[in-house]
Amino acid sequence: MQKKILFFIAVSFISGLPLFAQKSDVSVTVYNQNLALVRDVRELSVKKGEQLLYFRDVAAQIDPTSVHLRSLTAPQSFAVLEQNFEYDLVNGDKVLRKYVDHEIELFTAGKDTLRGVLLSAGNELVLSLPNGEIRMLPKKDVRAMNFPRLPEGLITRPTLVWLVRSNKKQDHRIETEYLTKGLNWHTEYVSILNDAETKMDITAWVSVENNSGAIYH
Repeated sequence: MQKKILFFIAVSFISGLPLFAQKSDVSVTVYNQNLALVRDVRELSVKKGEQLLYFRDVAAQIDPTSVHLRSLTAPQSFAVLEQNFEYDLVNGDKVLRKYVDHEIELFTAGKDTLRGVLLSAGNELVLSLPNGEIRMLPKKDVRAMNFPRLPEGLITRPTLVWLVRSNKKQDHRIETEYLTKGLNWHTEYVSILNDAETKMDITAWVSVENNSGAIYH
């Protein structure tokens, strides 16, 4: 009778485990200890002079000090002047705080509609109405709110932003590399002995866990 032995081994390799996605030109090398190196190449049309470049859909757990950007097309005519990682993702409380001193529209649980300047966005909302009255409403009494636009400084996805300078208008293949947390890998082995217990077949599986906040494909 064959005997099955299932066991888990955590292996640490300095070289890491590379994963490649040809279509989007993204490669990921997953190391042990919750760390990975991401290489992302994108095509951009760059104008002459200074401008902002945005890389959206990057990992949310980036180490900003590890980010490196360069042009693969013409590195001599492309310079990085400033670099930022924008990760202040939008949610309801942040939108409210950004709209303090600005006009908003509220719909109460009693089906009233209120328009006014938001003075405070704590546990109670304080509105200055057009007739000069000050109205205070607990958040639980507000059914819905309307805002004219998404406030500046809030984003829907983690984004790398660079201020760059180009000597001429040109299409570039831009490469960025960075380290990120949130990626791990582990191996599972299944060993099967023959009846005589003289030979063993071993099958290995590698599993990658991605909690970095980005999808790589």
